[in-house]
Amino acid sequence: MFNGSIPPQLGNLSGLVDLRIYNNNLADSIPHQLSRLPRIMHLDLGSNFLTDPDYRKFSPMPTITFLSLYLNYLTGSFPEFILKSGNITYLDLSQNNISGPIPRSLLKLGKLQDLRVGDNNLMGGIPKFLGSMSKLRALELGGNLLGGLIPPEIGGMTALQVLDINTNHLEGELPTAITSLRNLQYLNLFHNNFTGTIPPDLGKGLSLIDVSFANNNSSGELPHRLCDGLVLQNFTASHNNFSGRLPSFLENCTSLLQVRLEGNQFTGNISEVFGVNPNLDYLDVSVNQLGGKLPSDWSQSTNLTRLRMNDNQISGNIHETFCRLTSLQELDLSNNQLTGELPSCWWEFKLMLAMDLSNNSFSGELPISTSLGLKLQSLRLANNNFLGVFPSVIETFRDLVILDLGNNKFFGDIPSWVGTSVPLLTVLSLTSNNFNGVVPPELSQLSNLQVLDLSSNSFSGEILTAMANHNCSLDSFHLAGNGFAGAFPPFLQGCKLLATLDIGNNQFFGGIPAWIGSQLPSLKILRLRSNNFTGQIPPELSRLSELQLLDMANNSLTGSIPVTFRKLTSMRHNLPQLVQPRDSAPLKIMANGRPRVDQFPERVNISWKGHEQTFQKSIGLITGIDLSCNRLTENIPEELTYLEALRFLNLSRNDLSGSIPERIGRLELLEFLDLSCNELSGGIPPSISNLPALGVLNLSNNHLQGRIPTGNQLQTLADPSIYGNNLGLCGFPLSPCEPTLGEGIEDHTKLIDLGLCYSVILGIVSGFWLWFGALFFLEKWRFCFLRSVDGLGVKIGVTR
Repeated sequence: MFNGSIPPQLGNLSGLVDLRIYNNNLADSIPHQLSRLPRIMHLDLGSNFLTDPDYRKFSPMPTITFLSLYLNYLTGSFPEFILKSGNITYLDLSQNNISGPIPRSLLKLGKLQDLRVGDNNLMGGIPKFLGSMSKLRALELGGNLLGGLIPPEIGGMTALQVLDINTNHLEGELPTAITSLRNLQYLNLFHNNFTGTIPPDLGKGLSLIDVSFANNNSSGELPHRLCDGLVLQNFTASHNNFSGRLPSFLENCTSLLQVRLEGNQFTGNISEVFGVNPNLDYLDVSVNQLGGKLPSDWSQSTNLTRLRMNDNQISGNIHETFCRLTSLQELDLSNNQLTGELPSCWWEFKLMLAMDLSNNSFSGELPISTSLGLKLQSLRLANNNFLGVFPSVIETFRDLVILDLGNNKFFGDIPSWVGTSVPLLTVLSLTSNNFNGVVPPELSQLSNLQVLDLSSNSFSGEILTAMANHNCSLDSFHLAGNGFAGAFPPFLQGCKLLATLDIGNNQFFGGIPAWIGSQLPSLKILRLRSNNFTGQIPPELSRLSELQLLDMANNSLTGSIPVTFRKLTSMRHNLPQLVQPRDSAPLKIMANGRPRVDQFPERVNISWKGHEQTFQKSIGLITGIDLSCNRLTENIPEELTYLEALRFLNLSRNDLSGSIPERIGRLELLEFLDLSCNELSGGIPPSISNLPALGVLNLSNNHLQGRIPTGNQLQTLADPSIYGNNLGLCGFPLSPCEPTLGEGIEDHTKLIDLGLCYSVILGIVSGFWLWFGALFFLEKWRFCFLRSVDGLGVKIGVTR
């Protein structure tokens, strides 16, 4: 492999016709001396680290026909010397940083057959003049910044075989002129903003090989003649708004290798769509509305390696002929309506790496396998009706990383071999089954374990006391809803990566250790509710800067609420660093060789607005504190009002006294506030009316008094029970407030003053009109009055 610069002396080789030095580590600028090679025809400098030449010194290259500069560091506009090299037939400038519009001077390259300028920064639209380049066979413009419509003039490129305009900002409908490209074989339109329908005649009379409409906003039905030439190999229309029945060509197009139609609204019977496609390697019709049953003749598609049909309405049993798909590596049938038992041949998929049958209605026991060669890495069977003891077949899955048996009817103990026979296990989810007994200490040998979910079973005893601290790789730990007992699990000390800890609804007792605040620095969710914990809440918990959910309800905690909670950083900001919702995703191998699952469905049960709810995808939006049903005393710390990201706060059923914090209105995101059943006194702070999102409020059973504040949001909370058993409260939605003694005297005085004022005004007005009327109607009175005025004027003049 060459390094360094291209020697400019190469320009002295006057007889050089062909120069190919691609795929090297050549750097620096392209020497302008190469443009002086008098006989050069083929120049390939692709896949290096070359930069712009001094274009002022570059000469046109009249003899060159093939020029490739792809995957370098060229910048600026289209190189001018190229536009003057009129004999070029093949030009590849892709994967550089060339910018600006597509130049009209390309028309000077009258012999150009292949134009590849993808993955640059070209802007503007697709120019109409390209339609006059009738010799062009390949036009690759993908991965640029092009916008606007596809001009109908594109139909003039009658020799075009490859049209690739993926990953731009193109929009509108595809012009019907595209059906005029009679030699078209490759059509890539994915990752744009196309809308409307696809021309129904697209494919008629053509021999299309590769077609992709993926990731647009196209709608309507797919063209039914895309496989007219019976050579279609790759067809992708995923993530659009296509609807209707799938076209019949999918059944007869025997050359198909890959079909991806996921994320649309297709309907129809799946068994009527696909026939025997012996070459098919990859089929994805997930997230549609397909029904029907899995056809038995699919067993002849023996080359199929990936089959994804999840999130549809497919029903019925799986026929035993399905086991003949021995090339399968990935199978996803989750979120359908499949029923019955799995066929006894089920574990004959010797190449299978990932299998997901979750969220169906499968039943019965898992088949037994005698094979020792299974390569399975991910097995998801959650939310079915499987039953029996812990499946013995799992002992043969030495490479297993993800095992999810949740929400089934399995029972009995967890066998000790789980800790030794599946050493790479990273996710173990057994939630909501009928498992019982103690958890075998051998699980502590699973050094890669990140997610352990044993919740909602009948386990008892103490938990994993033998796990070595330095091996703790736990990220998510769920024990809720069992009969576990003992002190707070000490082995968790040192689990630096632990983000979710849920041991609620058990029989743990004793104090909450202060080391949680320092030894579990990544903790985001801490749920200890419904146990027998005693003692005070450790103020050291305030060191958990990433904590977003704190639930210690229904214990026997005493003392005060720590004022240091004001330091819970992720509860202080409107956009806290939340637990991100996870998706079901394949495993990912880290650089050090350890398997690590970056995405697995996280969930937690939260007492939310009076009901226990399971939060999964929306968990990243919930921030709150629940300390209800304890024996906490003293005041509610004013410091809690610093936690402005809180969405729920439940301090009910304690012995808290004092008043409600005056600045409670600072918690502008608060949706749920329950301070009921305490010893709170004083008035309700007026700032509570500043909570625009408040949907649930309970202040009942305290000693509050005074007027209930009014406000836009408070006026929607019309249930009187939320203020019930506070004898001193009045106002909406309770009875109107009666005026106090002081208020009555003051109001009476105001009325007297107001009446006196009106009387004086009335007297003045009446007297004026009585006097003025006498002057107006009685001539003698009027004469005397005027004479008096004249006399007064004389006296004033004498005085002066």
